[in-house]
Amino acid sequence: TASITTDADARLRLPAGWTAERVTETGWAVRPGPGLHPGQLGVVTVERDADGTDDTVPVVAHARVVHPLTPGEYALSELPMITFANEDGPVERDQSNGAGNPGDGGPMRVAGQEFERGLGTAPYSEARFHLGGRAELCTGAVGVDDESTGTARVSVLADDREIFAAVVAAGKPVTTFNLDIQGVRTLCLRSEAAGPDDVGVHVDWVDTTVHVTSVNR
Repeated sequence: TASITTDADARLRLPAGWTAERVTETGWAVRPGPGLHPGQLGVVTVERDADGTDDTVPVVAHARVVHPLTPGEYALSELPMITFANEDGPVERDQSNGAGNPGDGGPMRVAGQEFERGLGTAPYSEARFHLGGRAELCTGAVGVDDESTGTARVSVLADDREIFAAVVAAGKPVTTFNLDIQGVRTLCLRSEAAGPDDVGVHVDWVDTTVHVTSVNR
């Protein structure tokens, strides 16, 4: 069950299979449907009538509800990004960044090694994930995809605190990481071109996985 606070005159529109009960003048208890799996995100639409006008178009806002992670391993490419930034098109899932259109990347390859799972990015790039303090470890590797040249500075931020940083270069093998993320609510993968001559470098975050062993915290 998720708690949402709204104006007193607001009403909710819910995804199919969800229910909501007003528990206070401004508070709601929202129960997602069975189709929202651990780590996945659903959107509740909050709307109310416009103030002081005869306009029939309501004032609309949205609340995101994330199903808490349960014990297991979760590839970041399967989890929703709560926000992202990317220099060239979207952050791609399980493929390289490509040429800037959604889904136009190829297999992720770093120094000739191919990877099936991960995120393809074009610095400057950020991908943020909501973990809700449930995960213990984040493992994976990062490198420059063979579709580009150049050098990039990469980092992992836990609640906006840097816990990993490296410089990766085209033609070099991936740099691996194994990070303690106990209690971390928001995880961010960030990459930026190392210098003016590195514009157009593409960075792959490969086999990036968060590990949940217990939720008794």
